Amino acid sequence: MIPVYLPIGEWDGTPNGWPQMLLPAVGVQVHHSVTNEDIGVNPTADAVADFRELDAIGRSRGHGGISYSYAIHPNGTIGEGQSTRRGAHTAGDGCGGSPWGWNPCTFGIVFIGNFDPATGGDEPTAAAINSFRWLIHSLKAGGLLVGDAFIRGHRDAPGNQTGCPGDTLEAALPLLREPWEPAPAPAPVPPKDGPDMEMIVKCVTDSTGQHQAEVGRFWYFPPLCAPPEWIDPTWRDRYALAGVPADGTADYATLAGMRDRRAQFRAAFTAECQ
Repeated sequence: MIPVYLPIGEWDGTPNGWPQMLLPAVGVQVHHSVTNEDIGVNPTADAVADFRELDAIGRSRGHGGISYSYAIHPNGTIGEGQSTRRGAHTAGDGCGGSPWGWNPCTFGIVFIGNFDPATGGDEPTAAAINSFRWLIHSLKAGGLLVGDAFIRGHRDAPGNQTGCPGDTLEAALPLLREPWEPAPAPAPVPPKDGPDMEMIVKCVTDSTGQHQAEVGRFWYFPPLCAPPEWIDPTWRDRYALAGVPADGTADYATLAGMRDRRAQFRAAFTAECQ
């Protein structure tokens, strides 16, 4: 499934104006937005509000805006952060001894939330994991990330003393490293071979066994101008004439554009059932 992706301007984030990274990047540092001291952004139902709060924290720390390259909300929404501009997410002795730590040559991707079980942290959601995989796939496809890029937790970057990204997110790293798989294609619609609706007459009796009822059985091909519950990617049969007990069927005349078939059906019914 392709996630919702919000460019930084769409959620009113602040580009920091810093130099571009050294691309393609060699790896990804995984973060969470709440520290062990419960400082940071606790997720709400509003992804944009959470991204903006993260941006405000980055500005308050002198980072010029959100500190991370990208942010992922529990509902799967991705917020573009500094993207290919150098961020302020991971210190340490990296990128060839750069004074900017690991920021010039790696992306920092933050999961909104707390993933430290000692302070009530949560598990990463399936939607967030899917979005992370899609993002990695997209960065590699765009030539912004090397094919054999490492994916590790913030705590695993040499020169860092931190519990980030929390034990549960750290434990999920093997899942994050799995490749993104697009959703399977929908089942093909059977080729149309004949009219859009085939009329088949069937004779039945009611529950007393005394009276005949009119029943129409129709094989149809989508799309059909009919109630949504009638639409199906495969052919289906429906009983659809007045006189059939109220068991979820509909009057045949309700099928827009097919009213002329009612007369045809009545004629066929008269010939076969009476």
